[in-house]
Amino acid sequence: MLTIWMGVQQAWAGVGGAAAAPSGAPDLPFWPHLLKVLAVLTGLVGVLLLVQYFWRRIALPMKGGQPLIQVLDTHYLAPKRSLVLVQVWKQRFLLAHTGEGLTLLASLQPRPGDDPEAAPPPSPGAPGPSAEKGEEGS
Repeated sequence: MLTIWMGVQQAWAGVGGAAAAPSGAPDLPFWPHLLKVLAVLTGLVGVLLLVQYFWRRIALPMKGGQPLIQVLDTHYLAPKRSLVLVQVWKQRFLLAHTGEGLTLLASLQPRPGDDPEAAPPPSPGAPGPSAEKGEEGS
C-alpha cells in the first residue's frame, strides 16, 4: 500500500522533484478566472437589482390607494343568477350575472352630495334612506 502511495507521489512530482501539473493538463492561473467569475456575478446581481427597482416603480402605483375595480354589493336572486353593483373609478354599474355571462343593466350616476369615497356602501341588510323617510311620514 505504501509503495502505491509513493508511486503516485513520484508521478505527480515529476522527474526533477519539482511540483508540476500532470502531463496533458493545462496550466491555468487561478486569479484571473476568479476575477472574471466575480465580475460576471456582480453584473448579474446589478441587472437583478435594476429589474427589481423598475418593477417596484411600475407595479406599486397600480396597487396604491383604491383598487381600480370594486364590487360594492352582490344580491343573489337564484342559483347562478345575481345582481352585482360594481364601481370602476368613480362610475358605478349594475350588472346581471347569469350562467352565460355578465350583462350591463344600468350605468349609475352618483347622486349630488353622494361621495363614494366618504362613506362605505350600506350593508346588504341595512335599511336605505327611502325606508327611513317612509317611516317618518306615517
